[in-house]
Amino acid sequence: MKTLCIIPCAGLGTRMSMTLNKSKELLIDPCTHEPIIKWSLDLCKKHHIEPLVITRKEKTDLIAYLSEQGVKCLIIEPDGSEWPSTVLASEHLWQENNILILPDTRFSPENALKQIEDSLLLQKPVTFALHSVDNVSKWGCVEEFYYCEKPNKNTHGWAWGLIGFKKDFGPLLLNNMLEQQIFHDHIEETNFLFLDKFVDLTRTGKIEKWK
Repeated sequence: MKTLCIIPCAGLGTRMSMTLNKSKELLIDPCTHEPIIKWSLDLCKKHHIEPLVITRKEKTDLIAYLSEQGVKCLIIEPDGSEWPSTVLASEHLWQENNILILPDTRFSPENALKQIEDSLLLQKPVTFALHSVDNVSKWGCVEEFYYCEKPNKNTHGWAWGLIGFKKDFGPLLLNNMLEQQIFHDHIEETNFLFLDKFVDLTRTGKIEKWK
């Protein structure tokens, strides 16, 4: 049974002041001295999980790079909405087990990817890998009984870093996450993992060091 790792890369890179035909995913990681997306691709390779990168036609540099790396690429026409729409555009390519990972993030333990896959193989419909944040309003909040994308509350809490989902549950989960500030009850038997560390390299508008 295959597992697919979905990596959405169709954004405009506004925080990084990118032009339409340039990809923040190819900016150089100051720790590895390689394109920032390569860490995620290497992690997929290490755990024998197939990556699928979703992007738009203007990002010709990224498309060429993925072709060189032998990585499957889905080119979409973004509708201007948030990342869940980008992931939903790939629904026809989903496998029974799917893991969402953002291209400019770093986390530990690195085997969290494998732990999520194992959870899905045990028939858990959704698994959130969580990290602690000071202000949940800037993230996607996940609590024991509900989850919410960009909640309207400035409190300490748990945010998701990676999400695993079974094919049948993906549409409900992602459509719910399009509704920002709306709290949704967890899908039955949702599973939780806790990350030791999670870093969004481009959140501040420059590439952060993570080591």
